[in-house]
Amino acid sequence: MSPLLEVVDLSASYGGNEALHSVNFEVRQGGQCVVVLGPNGAGKSTLLRSIMGLTSCVGRVNFADRAIQGLATRHRAAAGLMLVPETRGVFGPLTVAENLDLGTYLRTRESASTLIQDREMVFELFPRLKERLKQVAGTLSGGEQQMLAIGRALMSKPKLLLLDEPSLGLAPRLAEEIFVALEVLRDGGLALAIVEQRAPLALDLADRVYVLQTGKISRPLLPSELGDTESLLQVYFGADN
Repeated sequence: MSPLLEVVDLSASYGGNEALHSVNFEVRQGGQCVVVLGPNGAGKSTLLRSIMGLTSCVGRVNFADRAIQGLATRHRAAAGLMLVPETRGVFGPLTVAENLDLGTYLRTRESASTLIQDREMVFELFPRLKERLKQVAGTLSGGEQQMLAIGRALMSKPKLLLLDEPSLGLAPRLAEEIFVALEVLRDGGLALAIVEQRAPLALDLADRVYVLQTGKISRPLLPSELGDTESLLQVYFGADN
C-alpha cells in the first residue's frame, strides 16, 4: 500500500538560511499517527507549512497518490489535507458556530443533514463547543480555542490532519483532553501528523516518530525507542546528558 503522504528531498529556506534540508517523511493510510519531535528552531513548523503549500520549498510532495507540490494551498485542502496551525487561527469576532461553518466551505455539494451529523461528531469530541456555540471565539479560553481549531479542521472532512503544537500554552489537564480526542480520531481511521514539544503525550499516541534537528530528519523510529529520559535528552540536545 502506498503512503497517504510522501515527502521526498524537501528543502526550504528563509532569507538565505536553510530551514529544512532534504527531508524525507511519510504518513501511511489507515489511521497512522506520526509525530515529529525536536528542539525549538529545528524546522518542525516549516515542515508542516511546506507540506501545506504555505512556505516556498523544493522537493516532492505526494498526497493520496497525487503529486501536489505545485498546487496552491486551497487545492491541497480540497484534496483532503488540513493544517491546525500553532496559532490556532480561529476567527475571533465570529461565533463558535460560524467558525465551524467556515470549515465546510469546500463541501458545498453535500447535504445539510450530512454537515449537521459531522458537527455532532465534533461536539462528541469536544462537548464544550456545543455549550459555547453562540459565544464569540475570541472570548474562549486557550484550550477551547484549540478545540475549535481542531473542530473547524474536522468539518472539512480531511484525510490527513496536520497539527502544529496542539498542546502549546495549555494546562496539563487540557492538553491531555486534546490528546484523548486525537486518539479517538486516530482509532476511527483518520491519519495524523503531529509536531509536539510535550514528548510523553505525543509518544503515547504515536505509531511512528521522526526527530528533526537543524533542518535534518532522522529515520523513522518506534515510540519505544524514545521511551526513557536519556533517549529524549539525546533527541533534544544531541549529546549524552
